[in-house]
Amino acid sequence: MRKPVEKKIADETRETSDDHVFRQIYNAIYVHDLPPGTKLKEEQLAKIFGVGRTRLRKTLFRLADLKVLTFVPNKGAFVSEPTAEEAREVFDARRMVESHIVRTLANASDASIPEKLARQLAKEHEARTNGDLPTVIRECGNFHLMLAELAGLAVLGEFLHELVSRTSLICMLYERGPPENCEFEGHRDLVKAIAEGRGDDAAGLMEVHLAGIENRLDLSPRKKKIVDLKSVLSAK
Repeated sequence: MRKPVEKKIADETRETSDDHVFRQIYNAIYVHDLPPGTKLKEEQLAKIFGVGRTRLRKTLFRLADLKVLTFVPNKGAFVSEPTAEEAREVFDARRMVESHIVRTLANASDASIPEKLARQLAKEHEARTNGDLPTVIRECGNFHLMLAELAGLAVLGEFLHELVSRTSLICMLYERGPPENCEFEGHRDLVKAIAEGRGDDAAGLMEVHLAGIENRLDLSPRKKKIVDLKSVLSAK
């Protein structure tokens, strides 16, 4: 009777390990530690994480499904490099999706929504106060994903998750500077409009907010930055 139990424990450990590798690579890309164009060498990553290359490749395919990695035939996996045209399409898609999300959320009858959003804003504000840029980036993205979650729009939320990930890559490649404080003010204004049930105003504020981020982009080519995978991922 012990063998099935031991197998179950082994499977759970494997799942935890695979998810850990996924999160570490994804987070390193998301907070701009691994810039677009970085080659993810399978042999090196396998040594860093202590996993086999077959299992590692499955994790890399998961990341590719989110469009944050691209597989190039006979060359391997690279952190995706969105083009200027792709950047414009991503922001167009976000404006359509997120305007609908906040309008839906403003029409919801759940009185706990403003409080939940306020707690998320507090996390973002604390990170900005501490000058913790990786956490600022993460919490800004979490704010937008939380809007879809609270609106109960699961399908759009999954789509938005991909768009937010791709936006992070776009900003890393093209943004002129770090996230500005006006982004926090935009989030705060959105929460106020949602709390007051002003759906059309919330949709308009979302469009202005996203346009502000897009307008900070310099959509001209950038030189690639070379990073050491071990120094970035070993400390995670």
